[in-house]
Amino acid sequence: MSKQQDKVTASTYPVISLMLWISFYAGLPCTIFIVLALTLGRVLPDGGQLAYIAYRDASAGVYLLDINRGLSFLLAVGVNEFLPPSWSPDGQALAFTSRDDDSHEIMVLDVAMGRRLSLTNTTAGSFAPAWSPDGHNIAFLSRGSAAGLYVMDSHGDNMRLVTQHTRDVAPTWLPGGEQIAYIRDEQSFPVYVTDLDGAEQYRMTDTRFMVYPPVWSPDGQFVAFVSPDLHIFSMNAGGGGLRQITHNTYVVSPLSWSPDGRQLAFAAVTDGNQELFVIGSDGENLRRLTWTAERESMPAWRPS
Repeated sequence: MSKQQDKVTASTYPVISLMLWISFYAGLPCTIFIVLALTLGRVLPDGGQLAYIAYRDASAGVYLLDINRGLSFLLAVGVNEFLPPSWSPDGQALAFTSRDDDSHEIMVLDVAMGRRLSLTNTTAGSFAPAWSPDGHNIAFLSRGSAAGLYVMDSHGDNMRLVTQHTRDVAPTWLPGGEQIAYIRDEQSFPVYVTDLDGAEQYRMTDTRFMVYPPVWSPDGQFVAFVSPDLHIFSMNAGGGGLRQITHNTYVVSPLSWSPDGRQLAFAAVTDGNQELFVIGSDGENLRRLTWTAERESMPAWRPS
């Protein structure tokens, strides 16, 4: 495979910022430029929205980024910066891992209303929520005497143990909602797949070729993952068709597919800082989304 260069296209964020600075120094009403910026966002193809984690002012928070307009909004504070949030399939609620001192619990945020609901209250802590494709269940991890992978109803009821292993991490649902993939934190970091009662489990990979959990495209046809050299690859869900997506952009977060399956969001280190990017699933149109001094990671694309 020939070596390629990843060409970065800027998002509209710098354009909007420039408009606001011009209005300030020229003494013009900012509203004029805000309207122009929002209009620009409407003219461009719909980029959608991303939830992500940012570490600012000595604490981590969940933010919502409007990709085209480059506008970011704080949704919640007191979260674990190393665990990605997870959207409900209808895009109305966001599950994430809260962090209060040394305690970790699963929280759900109603994005429109701003209401937070705690779904777990465990002594050892619960973390890494992953919403099922049908919206009925949330997979998560817990530690302590009954450590392992769990599934509960989306309201926090009917909690049941799926796998009992202290080293299972990073759960993600397969399309269809009947199986969950996860990584076992052992020598080769293999990926396992289990059904919802834990009766059928199998090892998906034999060697370490993923550093973050694999993610299935919305139509279930492709699987994307990050290789040990921190590049994005994709392959056919049934095997074969391996292709490299990034070449000299080094990925430092789990991946997230866009709702239409045409793009992947991720975090990468650039200019000495961790920023958010998207790239086409064909490896084209790499686009930088954030330009801040804070550490940003764990993007999760909001369902349409």
